[in-house]
Amino acid sequence: MNRALRRNCLVWVLPLLAGVGGCASTRLDRFPDFPAHKSRLGGTVIITDFLVMRATNTDTPMVDVAANKIIADTLLAYVQDVLDAKGFVVGGRILSSVGLLLDDDFTAILARGGGQAAPDPEMAGMAIYSHPPFYLYQALRRDTTLRNLMAGMYRTLLRLEDAGDAYPAVNEIVSLRKVLGGGMIFVFMGGGYEVPPGIGQEAVSGPPTSELTKIGFHSISQASLYLYVLDGGTGEILWTDHQIRKGGTMYKDKFIQMAGEILGDLP
Repeated sequence: MNRALRRNCLVWVLPLLAGVGGCASTRLDRFPDFPAHKSRLGGTVIITDFLVMRATNTDTPMVDVAANKIIADTLLAYVQDVLDAKGFVVGGRILSSVGLLLDDDFTAILARGGGQAAPDPEMAGMAIYSHPPFYLYQALRRDTTLRNLMAGMYRTLLRLEDAGDAYPAVNEIVSLRKVLGGGMIFVFMGGGYEVPPGIGQEAVSGPPTSELTKIGFHSISQASLYLYVLDGGTGEILWTDHQIRKGGTMYKDKFIQMAGEILGDLP
């Protein structure tokens, strides 16, 4: 397989920071000042980049944009309900993008009606190919600077290690706050990769993981959901947690369950 084709089987996954599942039992111990930040910062905004891809029998994965948006919108609504019940003042929720973290030259097959694509190489000429991002929030479509800031914020968060006592400030959020609003910003990065039965492992194998975007190559299904809570005025990271589920299919309730686990320990 040549280099270009190998790059086309890239699979976006979020980094494995601390094994499978979050560390809910220790979150408040790790971030003891969070209740004070919650009282001080007031209004809250929730944003997410979300992408689920499906392996095919070719080197190119499939993306169902409509299905991704439905799952992401359902996830955002659930998160807002939980935060409202916990006393946060949620002023907005935004699906910023589908696949903003992928390189521009990445290629995916867009799903047809009903979530179907053309995985058979003989039908490849009938497939619709596209490059990321596959969806952008309207304000990001209009303003390249905002789009670059959003992508930069997500990449900054993905580079973080989950080991130290303190995180560097995420400076991009300070400028983005002018558009997003809110004093406390809940950033979710979620999605996964689904390998349907009958898809050969050779369709999802490839070179080592990219250091920059944490892109990997997997022969099993995996769902990931990461949360970072930021101070919109300073970029300080106030809280982090994540959930990872391996195997199975990608569906709404799976991500809702993961979000429930992540949000369960928030004061």
